[in-house]
Amino acid sequence: MYQASRSLIAGAKIIIASDGIRDRDAVKTPTLPVTVCCALAIEIALKAFLVLDGTQFPKEGGGHSLKALFEALSLPTQKEILVLQSTFTGRNATDARRQLENEALTFVKWRYAYEHEYLSSSPAFLHDFAVALSEHLRYRIDQ
Repeated sequence: MYQASRSLIAGAKIIIASDGIRDRDAVKTPTLPVTVCCALAIEIALKAFLVLDGTQFPKEGGGHSLKALFEALSLPTQKEILVLQSTFTGRNATDARRQLENEALTFVKWRYAYEHEYLSSSPAFLHDFAVALSEHLRYRIDQ
């Protein structure tokens, strides 16, 4: 699970570092694959933490709800993540929780973006939160 999450983050980083997609005279940044990769990386990392905590996966959001997955973690794990994520995202715990709630079903919605008239997300938060989770997961696995 750790490797799958890291692989998705690496894919997002490659896309972010690319020179975009040329469309006539404009260069567009491919937000959709970055958003999907990072949201899925977060989902997988949270599920890995649940496995480490010995906790069942919640079924809310078809098992994809980032909010439900995070809230299913033990309180000490939640606290550790919220403290560490601020180093990566620059957000305090309250803001990070609020953004995670906003992003709860991002993977579900964005993987079929063409089915929605309007979508909103914060790819920068998703990326930075995914990296924070990955670093903490590596630490937990190495213990």
